Amino acid sequence: MLSSRDDPFLTPSCLPWKIADAHRFLTLEITDNGGHVGFMGYNVHGTYWHEHRISEFVHEQIERMHP
Repeated sequence: MLSSRDDPFLTPSCLPWKIADAHRFLTLEITDNGGHVGFMGYNVHGTYWHEHRISEFVHEQIERMHP
């Protein structure tokens, strides 16, 4: 689950911190900024940050399973 601390709708108090800590299949990743749907800003390559982060996350999980 990807969210940001400055999201005006999904504030940190509504995020499932305890569930994520105890769940082996749920990862809660919180950025300092991004707002609500704020990960849509393009980077210098014309791509979205969240797309790169999702890809990195998947590769990290594969590496953990198959070092």
